[in-house]
Amino acid sequence: MDDIKVCKRCRKLFQAYRNENCPNCEEDLDRIFERARDYLYDHRHENMISLAKALEEKEADILYLVRAGRLSFDSAEGSGLLCEQCGRPIASGRVCDDCKNSVYKSLGEMAARDSAKNAPPVRSDDKFRQKSSSYIDEIARRDR
Repeated sequence: MDDIKVCKRCRKLFQAYRNENCPNCEEDLDRIFERARDYLYDHRHENMISLAKALEEKEADILYLVRAGRLSFDSAEGSGLLCEQCGRPIASGRVCDDCKNSVYKSLGEMAARDSAKNAPPVRSDDKFRQKSSSYIDEIARRDR
């Protein structure tokens, strides 16, 4: 079932399917993305502020596209973005590669620990197996 959400960009109510922005804002962001992508293709060494000024767009819209991973800059230092975990400069996204890898490693360890904790114990000397094999042997002896 669809939810009613508030658009993160314009603050209007809309029927959400999977986006956090209304369809009008999504169209605007797509248009900004295409212009920014084309501009960055020719001007690779731009940063976020100069890109926003060159396109005459809001820095918040450019930041949204960068945080969403749709845009990235040539150098992390020039982007003006900082990792939300450690504070190092990053070129796109929300966290740097080192912090992302440490989170993935932690999640993998937690998943392994949980699966080991919830897995049924392995029973190599299972009484059921011993009984069933002896029962099968007994039936085989009777049939002879």
